[in-house]
Amino acid sequence: MDPGTAKTHSGVDEETFKLAMRQLSAAVSIVTTGTNTENRTGLTATAICSVSAEPPQILVCVNRRATANEQIRICRNFCVNVLSHSQIGIAKHFAGMEGGTQQERFAKAKWNTLETGAPALAGCLVNLDCRLQQEIQSGTHSIFIGEIVAIEVNRGQEPLAFLDGQFLAIQKPRKSVEVPLELDWDWDWN
Repeated sequence: MDPGTAKTHSGVDEETFKLAMRQLSAAVSIVTTGTNTENRTGLTATAICSVSAEPPQILVCVNRRATANEQIRICRNFCVNVLSHSQIGIAKHFAGMEGGTQQERFAKAKWNTLETGAPALAGCLVNLDCRLQQEIQSGTHSIFIGEIVAIEVNRGQEPLAFLDGQFLAIQKPRKSVEVPLELDWDWDWN
């Protein structure tokens, strides 16, 4: 198929849906939960979205079969650790691509905690530490909405992205443009 040539799929089955979603590029994060080294768990995720600036909230979508799904409910916390391109190895570990137990995956990097006790990956682009506020069941996944209670930002690294089944670096030189935090974004698209 030539680039730019669209193929129409009538009827949306699971495989067609997955094919379409592979075209949606996204930042790669590790979502972690737990309150101590014995009950911590995590997974690599791209289904993360901001919900509200006041109060600051984000959502994460977690497959109901994932170990982290039940643990988020029990611990009532999660931390979204947004990865840099240099952290592709840890992304693969937490995606299960390299095997290993949860303890072995956590041993591959340095971890801290912020406010909730959920594991926060040292040196990633951003840690968003959340208290669970709401859970919605939809299809095969749980949508967890968390209020962000602590943030750590580490600038100057290239982000890790995922597109069409591949990890990618965003290496295009970027201008340093400061966007005022008080800028009134219109997030209400209704």
